Amino acid sequence: MADSLHLKVVLEALDKASGPINDILRSSKGLQRAYIANADAFKKLKIEQRDISA
Repeated sequence: MADSLHLKVVLEALDKASGPINDILRSSKGLQRAYIANADAFKKLKIEQRDISA
């Protein structure tokens, strides 16, 4: 009985901790996508600037 109660408490703690961790992972993936999009846009602007200057 005590072992099953301990297991239940541990599993509940994991469930509570995994929610915020998953939120952090999702937001970091979104940040990564935004960073890549901005880097690509910056590269295109540099190319356009070079073409205009030439």
